[in-house]
Amino acid sequence: MFATTYVCEKLFSTMKIVKTKFRSRLTDKYLRDQLRLAHSHKTRRIQSSTHTGVASQRTSTYLMDNRCRHCHNEVENLAHVLGSCPHGEALRNARHHQVRSIIATALKDADYNTYEEVHGLSVIGSTRRIDIIAFKESTRSGYIIDPTVRFETDEEQPAEVDNEKKDIYNPTISYYLQKYQLKELEVIGLLVGARVTATLFMKDVFKRPGIPTSIIPIVTLAALKGSIALPKNHLYSKSNQVH
Repeated sequence: MFATTYVCEKLFSTMKIVKTKFRSRLTDKYLRDQLRLAHSHKTRRIQSSTHTGVASQRTSTYLMDNRCRHCHNEVENLAHVLGSCPHGEALRNARHHQVRSIIATALKDADYNTYEEVHGLSVIGSTRRIDIIAFKESTRSGYIIDPTVRFETDEEQPAEVDNEKKDIYNPTISYYLQKYQLKELEVIGLLVGARVTATLFMKDVFKRPGIPTSIIPIVTLAALKGSIALPKNHLYSKSNQVH
C-alpha cells in the first residue's frame, strides 16, 4: 500500500536496537555506520555462517518489552513516534503550525481574507478553535480548513479525516457566518501525510478555492521536515517523565 512503510519500520527497529540508553554519546556518523552494517548483505551472510545463539538471545530479550522508552504506554514504532508519543508533542505542534502557515499564506495570495486559530462557539455553546477561516469579500463565502498531519494508514483515511473535522466544526458555522457577515462556509478536513503522501483529495481541496496545486510539494516537504526531526528527538533526547 505504502511502498516505504516496510523500509521505514525496519530501519527504525534497527535504530532502536543500536541506540540504547547505554549509548548516550552515540554520534550521528557512528549510528549511520552501524545502520549500514546492520543492513549489509555481507553482515547477514556472516551471521548465517557463524554461531549467533547468544546474540539472538539478547535481541529476543530486548524485544520482549518493546514499549516506548519515554511514555511506556504503546509499542515503540514509527507510527507512535510520528503520531502520538508525548515526548514529541512540541515538534508535532511545530510541524502542524508550519503546514497551516503555508496554506494560510497561499489563501491570502489568492485574495482571501484569511485568519488563523480563531476561537468560536458551537450551537450547543461549547468552544472550538479553527485552524483557518478564509473568505472572499466579493462573494461573502469561504472555507474553514483544518489541516491535520497524521501517519498514513489506508486509502480511505483522507475522507475519514474530512468527515471527522466536519462533525467537529459544522456546529460552529452559524457562529462564524454571523461573526464575519458571510453567506456560506464549507468545512474541509485536510489530511497531510506524515510520510509525504499527497492524495487526490488534497489536490481537489486546493483547486476549490483556486490555489495552485504547485503548493502540494511545499506542504508535503514541510510535513516531511517536521517528521524527520521526530525520530532523532525520540532516540537522542532524554525524557523528563518520571516512571
